[in-house]
Amino acid sequence: MQSNVTDESLKATTGLRDFKTAGTSGLIKCGIKAIAYPLLCDHVLREANHYIRVLKMFG
Repeated sequence: MQSNVTDESLKATTGLRDFKTAGTSGLIKCGIKAIAYPLLCDHVLREANHYIRVLKMFG
């Protein structure tokens, strides 16, 4: 059983991952005009997915 802190962290990290997914998609589809590389967006998205896996290991 996961603790409240782990549950809250997992929920927050999942929200960040969803935000990063939308940003990556927007950059790739040229819906967001910014000076950012899609590769950087992919990197931060993979970081979020990594931490979600780590948090799920505590469950």
